[in-house]
Amino acid sequence: MSAGAAMRKQPVFPSDLPGPVANPAVPEMPARLSPPTGEEREAGFDGLRARGLEWLQALGGGVWTDHNLHDPGITLLEQLCFGLTDLVYRAGFPVADHLTGPDGTIDYAGLSLHPPAEVFPCRPTTPADYRRHLLDAVPGLDDATLMPDPDSGLYRLRLKLSQDGAGPPGAAPSPAAD
Repeated sequence: MSAGAAMRKQPVFPSDLPGPVANPAVPEMPARLSPPTGEEREAGFDGLRARGLEWLQALGGGVWTDHNLHDPGITLLEQLCFGLTDLVYRAGFPVADHLTGPDGTIDYAGLSLHPPAEVFPCRPTTPADYRRHLLDAVPGLDDATLMPDPDSGLYRLRLKLSQDGAGPPGAAPSPAAD
């Protein structure tokens, strides 16, 4: 390796690379952004600040006359407007974006939430509940029919196993069992 090659600048930042650099994590912006609607302007920082100043002037009367940026009351108003603007922005996101992490799973403990099994701890009580439970819990089961026996109070099960052999290892697929 020559001394000149060792002295050449190696690209460190995307701006050091030749040509335009596309970042796959950032969606491409449209060629032209549409102007904000009246409702968006009112819910934006400037609209909220203007409305807040109107209210402060009306409520303060002649007692509070300093509405400049250095006034602590105006600073508090601007912080409130910023917080509300941020809430309006975040409210437009799907709930899944707020709950899931980068890997797409929900950290229940980190979010102080209870998992579904703890929130809905009830057990099956109706024939439809038992059917759903059996279909969810038994691999290789295509269908389950529960018929209550009015005399004994017991259920008669009719199970349809998968034909693709998705059952337990070593078990041969079988037609419906009674």
